[in-house]
Amino acid sequence: MKNCEEISQLASRACDEKISLMETVELKVHLMMCKNCRTFDANNKQLSKILKAQQEQDGIPTSKQA
Repeated sequence: MKNCEEISQLASRACDEKISLMETVELKVHLMMCKNCRTFDANNKQLSKILKAQQEQDGIPTSKQA
């Protein structure tokens, strides 16, 4: 099982790219058990959403559009 540091890296990657089914399962299981990682994941998703919205507003293609 991955530790919190590895899960935080995986959660960050999941915001920017598609992760494998196994990685998705590992992430979801860990998030169910770890409040700190759930908080990190929620904050990371919110920050990612804000940054993508700003990029679109500025006319900068996001990684999924490029």
